[in-house]
Amino acid sequence: MLAYTQLAISLINMVYRHGDAGNFTKSLMGVVTGLVLMSLTFLIKSSGYFEKKLTLYFWSAISLIAIATALI
Repeated sequence: MLAYTQLAISLINMVYRHGDAGNFTKSLMGVVTGLVLMSLTFLIKSSGYFEKKLTLYFWSAISLIAIATALI
């Protein structure tokens, strides 16, 4: 769900703030990290990876940074 949320916020931000300087690169950071996270969830052997608490904290921090960067 985190990957979908990150992609949605980044793409919506890219569309609605398309005239702002540097917005494309900020939104692209959120799209790329969201796509990486989403592709990791579809790998067969990734279920053990996502069951760890450290993984949860890592991807949550990365996603929050990417979303905050896109919105600021």
